[in-house]
Amino acid sequence: MSAKRSSQALVPVVCVVICVMAACVTPSRTQVKPWNEMDKAPSSPTPNTSAARTERPQPPPPPREPARPREPARPPEPPPPVANTAATPVPGSLGPRISHSLGEPGGYLVLWPRVIPTKGADGQRALALRIQSHLSSVVSRQARGGTVDVRPEPERACPRSTGCLAAASNVLLIHHSRGCVAVGMFTPPGGDTTQLIPLAGQISLKSKTIPFRDPPESQVVVHDFAPCDQVMSELMKRESEIEAALRATRGVGR
Repeated sequence: MSAKRSSQALVPVVCVVICVMAACVTPSRTQVKPWNEMDKAPSSPTPNTSAARTERPQPPPPPREPARPREPARPPEPPPPVANTAATPVPGSLGPRISHSLGEPGGYLVLWPRVIPTKGADGQRALALRIQSHLSSVVSRQARGGTVDVRPEPERACPRSTGCLAAASNVLLIHHSRGCVAVGMFTPPGGDTTQLIPLAGQISLKSKTIPFRDPPESQVVVHDFAPCDQVMSELMKRESEIEAALRATRGVGR
């Protein structure tokens, strides 16, 4: 009887122990998340502050300016006057082929060569420049302290009305195909007559002197042209004649 009572007394105790153990192993609830969010802490809900915000009153728009009266349309401006591009002769002006320098008394003026015919003269520019350079070197030897004024292209003549103050020297160059003839021209100060001297090619002169500013080619008779590339060598052979003509024209005038 004692044993049966002790076993009945243990039944409540065992039940209490089983209940306690059962409570210990009761699974807790877990939150199911995707794999990429397993390590992330649960985000706290963002408080909705939009409801708490209060809109500020907008300032009233600025008052509009009264419309300005439109200005009357301006009439179109007249076009500017067209400039008169035509060359207007000025009294006393000089043409491009007239020397812009008269030289100095007792000096010499070396003019640009007179190239005839004018058609094709551009092809003889290099030869004309060499002729003028050689003539100016001969003139410089005869200057004896006087000035030597070498005029640029195309200044090839002294003014018709006054002549030049210095003795003027020049060369007439006549070209045909590859042949050339050269004639020296020497004019005293003031202009009077011009002395002509054959320098290159086989030529004869109708007259050795011509009135001032008369075309010298009208007095030239060509028998044979010299090759143009031999004109300079022919000029060197006639330097003594050039020097004599320079001495004759220096200091001689009207």
